Amino acid sequence: MGTTQTHYVMFAVRLPFPKDDALYEPYEDNGYSRIITIHNGLTIVSDGMNSGYMFIGKVLSKGLDYEGLEITDCSPCSDEERRRVVSIIKDKFNIENPEVRVWAFTHFH
Repeated sequence: MGTTQTHYVMFAVRLPFPKDDALYEPYEDNGYSRIITIHNGLTIVSDGMNSGYMFIGKVLSKGLDYEGLEITDCSPCSDEERRRVVSIIKDKFNIENPEVRVWAFTHFH
């Protein structure tokens, strides 16, 4: 397990860790930075240490390990926002019916 933690709340789809990550690199968030990496409207957080997960979607809240998370409203997003995120995921990653939902997790790196 890593020594640094980044906390996320994301509106995203959870996928298995990819075998070929070149496609995903521009979307990959830097867990050491307060700034959220956004490419084509999406961010990826993936478990490069244990290959346990990859989340693709919109970051609602992010906190570095000593900061924790801010209070985040996790109300369902609008239908328009859901369609936008699903459309980008389908288009950029060729995922037919992504099950997009709200996820809260601690990312170790």
